[in-house]
Amino acid sequence: MLINALCEYYDILSETGRLVPEGWTSQAVNRLITLRRDGSISSVIPFVKKVNIPQKNGKSKQVEEPRKVLLPLRVQTTKILSYRLDHRSEYIFGLDWDKDNERFCVTPKSLQKNSEFIKTNLEFTEGMTSDTVLAFRNFLNSWKPVEHIDDPVLTAFGKSLFGIGSGCCFALEGLANALLGDDPQIAEKVEASVSDVKSDGEQILGSCAVTGESGVPIEQLHGYIKGIRGTNASGGKLVCFNNQSDESYGKTQSYNSSVSTTAAKKYTAALNYLIGDDYHRIYIDEMTVIFWAMSDNAASDELVCDFFGSVLGKPDSGAADNALLNALRKAQAGLTAADFKQLDIDPSVRFYIAGFTPNVSRISMKFCCRSTTAKMLENVSQHQRDLAHDGLSEQPTIWRLTAELYPPSATDKKPSNPLYAALFDSVFNGTRYPRALMETVIRRCKIDKGRISDIRAATIKACLNRQARLSNNKEVIKMALDKENTSPAYLCGRLFALLEIAQTAAIGKANRTIKDAYFSSAATKPAAVLPRLMMLAQHHIEKAENGGYINRLISETVCPLEGKFPTTLTLDQQGEFIIGYYQQNKDFFTAKSDKTDGKEE
Repeated sequence: MLINALCEYYDILSETGRLVPEGWTSQAVNRLITLRRDGSISSVIPFVKKVNIPQKNGKSKQVEEPRKVLLPLRVQTTKILSYRLDHRSEYIFGLDWDKDNERFCVTPKSLQKNSEFIKTNLEFTEGMTSDTVLAFRNFLNSWKPVEHIDDPVLTAFGKSLFGIGSGCCFALEGLANALLGDDPQIAEKVEASVSDVKSDGEQILGSCAVTGESGVPIEQLHGYIKGIRGTNASGGKLVCFNNQSDESYGKTQSYNSSVSTTAAKKYTAALNYLIGDDYHRIYIDEMTVIFWAMSDNAASDELVCDFFGSVLGKPDSGAADNALLNALRKAQAGLTAADFKQLDIDPSVRFYIAGFTPNVSRISMKFCCRSTTAKMLENVSQHQRDLAHDGLSEQPTIWRLTAELYPPSATDKKPSNPLYAALFDSVFNGTRYPRALMETVIRRCKIDKGRISDIRAATIKACLNRQARLSNNKEVIKMALDKENTSPAYLCGRLFALLEIAQTAAIGKANRTIKDAYFSSAATKPAAVLPRLMMLAQHHIEKAENGGYINRLISETVCPLEGKFPTTLTLDQQGEFIIGYYQQNKDFFTAKSDKTDGKEE
């Protein structure tokens, strides 16, 4: 499904001019080398852009990132091989870094790299006459690495001139905006050589498993996917066969996948485009998530992706203020046809969300959700309604939900990939929330000290109500304290909250409250804990200034139980207990205008 969808999206990107032209690649570079006409270096300056990076505290940090430039297509290899218009500093300058002496040096390997760079690019630019290219050729003919070991223009950068993430591009002095790769003669030469870029492997004809075409060349080695968090610097492969045990019928490598050369090129290019574009990609811990609408309307695609980015947890998403989110807030049951028309969105357009994690040099797809834009937005709207309650001031992102699965003091809050995949499926496809989500949240509520967070309460409410609704039962939890809810588990939670309130009202802040000592036991086996706590609470009620009012609330809560406390609570009932406890506390301390002054009537 994914590869077929990516091939279709590639065609849309090509038709709308949003894809890198064939024969070119988008490459990150962080330095610009300006050349004089004689080929000497005028300056080496930073070539970066400022972006906001999300932090775990919800804030963002501004950092500098390399800029993307178009350079001639290159082949991934571990051999010493220079590309046309190579961006790698070690090839351009022929220098290495001496760690012991903290200075540049020249080694046989660095000289070999520079020699390959000069040879490849002199051949590539042969016969070109533009000013920028002539300056570049003069640089190639005159550059001697040994003469520039102590060059102040280069030593200012030190060892940062090399390594992952470093790269350089060229321009003529005074024309910094006209890069060497943008030169018309360079472009003409690249386009003329596109047909010569072929696979070195043996061609085998067969049927493409993606397109269904017969008698087409099958791709032997699929292209690299860059930008997946945790993969190698050169990228990883979505389809590859590295072990003989994976091969069959005498076929080697990716001939086993039976994907045509054309389809492999298309899905690789489309996937690299999505991962490289901020509108279509977000990182959540170690998972890289991409999403896109199968639409030729770029503005509509970005608008919908902007909204889903905010749902996933993208802090710099503009969706918080855009018309789509405002319309969704107004239309809690889902967007109407008029809303879609006003926003220039086709509700029948297919929308895709997929998540990837690294697996050594390969890429593992953890989930892939597909639906129409209208259905996906409807499911997200339902997800928001399931989470909503009076104590929640804003809609939590998926990352915020999973962060509550850990103690507040934890520094590494990374849920398992299967849990992430199941959670995405439940949000975007409207299915049940993963059982592990509620199990973990309930366990944390029982173990962690302090008040139960609004997000944990929202998670339990959402899990209980969705499970009931999908089982054709009545939703059991409302947005605020429900005095008509006679569920024994819910009433026991309310009762425990009132007993804790009585203790606090009587003795003030305590080193160890009844919640610290008995909450976990009471949430599991109320009959073994609550009767004893009710007896002890009489002393607190007598001392409390508003003891009469608290005692009356306790009586109203206990009355429907008729003196029978549940012996054991199931997981769902423990969730009801926690919600009852949370909502009773919330109601008692926030709705003061409805309370009496504490005196007996």
